Amino acid sequence: SRAVSYSSDVLAYGKPEETAPQRRRIKPADLARDAARIELREAGSIEELPIAEGLLEDESFSGLSTLREILDAAGAPEPCGDGASDSLEWAAKMPDVAAIMPHGMVQQAAGSDNPACAVRVVRYLTQVDVKDALQYHFTKGSQAKFEVSYKSSDTDLIKAERAGQKMLAEIDEAQNGLRMVTLVHWKN
Repeated sequence: SRAVSYSSDVLAYGKPEETAPQRRRIKPADLARDAARIELREAGSIEELPIAEGLLEDESFSGLSTLREILDAAGAPEPCGDGASDSLEWAAKMPDVAAIMPHGMVQQAAGSDNPACAVRVVRYLTQVDVKDALQYHFTKGSQAKFEVSYKSSDTDLIKAERAGQKMLAEIDEAQNGLRMVTLVHWKN
């Protein structure tokens, strides 16, 4: 007699005493990357990254902790950040061009709906590698018909601009094999 063993991702045949269910381990980073690629493909094609331009030190968000410091480094107009508050709720209010990657783990969020300049700043962790995170944010900008560029130095930066709007996504290595993504978006 042959027994059939079912698991979430394997079908194994054999005698019960000889066949232990085999499970195929899928890495969380692969799941996150695949979910991101599916999302991008549903909206169009996935863009290849261009050769990176040099990232200037004053363009980087590394070591910055306050909303004003990040907005200044991003080149945001002065009214951006007026009346801003810290709340994870802002992460749920990101526009599609500044979407958080699937499986992204939000660490900080702030924003404002100031009529003179609506702003969102979100920091999240991701398990995907730097290239996948860059490609995700580059493609999001391109699909939204923004002018998109890629800069690199100690960290990597995607910059997307369109009349009255700007999105920046800086990707940096974090602890425990994760990447920290700082997303900034404003519209005025």
